[in-house]
Amino acid sequence: MESSNRCSVIVVGAGISGISAAKVLAKNGVEDILILEASDSIGGRIKKHSFGNVSVELGAGWIAGVGGKVSNPVWELAVQSGLRTCFSDYSDARYNIYDRSGEIFPSGVAGDTYKKAVESAIQKLRTDQDSLVSADVSDVPELSTSPETPIELAIDFILHDFEMAEVEPISTYVDFGEREFLVADERGYEYLLYKMAEEFLFTSDGKILDNRLKLNTVVRELQHSRDGVIVRTEDGCVYEANYVILSVSIGVLQSHLISFNPHLPVSPYPNRAR
Repeated sequence: MESSNRCSVIVVGAGISGISAAKVLAKNGVEDILILEASDSIGGRIKKHSFGNVSVELGAGWIAGVGGKVSNPVWELAVQSGLRTCFSDYSDARYNIYDRSGEIFPSGVAGDTYKKAVESAIQKLRTDQDSLVSADVSDVPELSTSPETPIELAIDFILHDFEMAEVEPISTYVDFGEREFLVADERGYEYLLYKMAEEFLFTSDGKILDNRLKLNTVVRELQHSRDGVIVRTEDGCVYEANYVILSVSIGVLQSHLISFNPHLPVSPYPNRAR
């Protein structure tokens, strides 16, 4: 088992939140940092792929929240970086829905069918809840805290996750404006992350060569106490720091891919953590 020297802060995850946190620390004089990223590149869900000589965004594609009284920092970075964007109001969006046999399913019929299914399921849930109110407490079955059936997953998605994973009013639009711009740059949305990273990490020819960033490093355990934190990775390495910033997704936390010692407090609303 390999052990490294202790540093001030370990950042787990090199998505936009992790890179932003590390940048702020470096800007304020905390350069003794270490960034651990499970994949082979920075950006997290911001990722592109070459398809037919065209860069296709696999994750983030729009910069939402532009034109308000307060300037969106992501938009500012895009302008400073010369990232090519175009105004998008979805009027020219085109898509097809296919059935199981591979035939195109009329979008209007699909939308109506889905809407009716969701409304019917919601009505059934309301009826079931009304019946539980008058039932004996001892006879009430234990309710699952997570959606399980296909229709429950569909309802959870359409009510809580679709588009913004946030109930109205959407804070992004309230704070920064309602205009949206599609990123249409061959360098990809991820180019913004590399521009951020090069402000505090050593880069050459567009590649990050700083040993404070460790890619392909999967974190498996976090041990925390008053004396600091110990981070153990899948390859058997051990890293120590005074503090740790965990910037992985909610999905990673819910899948228990990273263990905590001692355990973190459990939220009473695990499905509403966004």
